[in-house]
Amino acid sequence: MMFLEGLKKNLSSAAFFCTVSTVVFLYGVRKRKKAECNTDFLGYTRTRTVKPPFPRSVVLLLETTKLAYLATATDETSLQPHLSLMNFTYYKQDQQLIMTTRLDTKKADNLKRNGKVSVLIHDFPTLKTTPSSDTSHFGQTYSITLTGVATILPNGTKESEMLRELHIKNNPMSATFIRGEGIGVVVIDVEEARICDVLDNVTTWKAGE
Repeated sequence: MMFLEGLKKNLSSAAFFCTVSTVVFLYGVRKRKKAECNTDFLGYTRTRTVKPPFPRSVVLLLETTKLAYLATATDETSLQPHLSLMNFTYYKQDQQLIMTTRLDTKKADNLKRNGKVSVLIHDFPTLKTTPSSDTSHFGQTYSITLTGVATILPNGTKESEMLRELHIKNNPMSATFIRGEGIGVVVIDVEEARICDVLDNVTTWKAGE
């Protein structure tokens, strides 16, 4: 602060403004470079966006369910999206969905061409009846459609293997689909969510708002 007051006494208003602006700019560049360097230990750089927190309804559903429907497409003009039933893990720290896929599948091929995806998650019963006709263990509260960008991480990196272990811990009965040769880790950065409740009330969440 004393440094800036000294400058103000010895410089004209215009020169003082330019000097302060330059200092602020260089400080911002320094902080930005430091943030980018934090991902160097992973062996590659992947853009991360700081997003507002998910609504509580979204978090609750992501933490209590583990199956989702993943829609992919070859490109933005595709007339026939590909749909897959997927195990997923909610990575709360970065508000991401973690999945895995064999790298020789149509799904993986689509993701390599076009990372834009849609994901449907719900807690409603899927069978018309059960042997006991008891569906009380289902929440029956929300269905959520998430849209975002999926990235297949390089196998063998610290990030991909850390997320793989987290995913298998969350889905121990599905180890065959998570760990093995030719299986990649998929990270979905959610950009938008549409939440529909049992009364057909729809609310939305966007990463940029």
